[in-house]
Amino acid sequence: MQQGYVEVPPGWRRVASRGFGPFVTREVYRLPDGTRLLWDSRWHRKHAGRVPGGSTWWAPFAMTWWMGVLFAVGSVCFALGSFPPYATAVGATADNVTYFVGSIFFTTASFLQYMEVASTPSALVQPHRDGGRGLLRIRHRRIDWWAAAMQLLGTLW
Repeated sequence: MQQGYVEVPPGWRRVASRGFGPFVTREVYRLPDGTRLLWDSRWHRKHAGRVPGGSTWWAPFAMTWWMGVLFAVGSVCFALGSFPPYATAVGATADNVTYFVGSIFFTTASFLQYMEVASTPSALVQPHRDGGRGLLRIRHRRIDWWAAAMQLLGTLW
């Protein structure tokens, strides 16, 4: 059984794990009192330090909301720039500017995505994100880190 990246409190025992290849994305723990706890890496990453509840349609204080908005605006710019009638109407220079503006939005969203992954706490019971301290740390055991790092490097390239 492979072990995930989270550190568990003393007395907790890993019972089962699941994931893709060498990456663990879900684990089951047996707690000292005999109960079982299911850990999911996506839920752990998305909810670290966040108060439950609230709207997902308007949440400008949530990093994930900004990621969605920035990726959407960048995608609209890319779609608009590739639309032949638009390129004909505005000319090559304005069309290139549209792609450039889209790349700024997309790259910013990609950085936020990487920041979310890099700041995810490694302790299971730690309620808050690590902040910017983990941005340069390689987390080779995490599939979400690899995905976000490749997305960021791809947009910068």
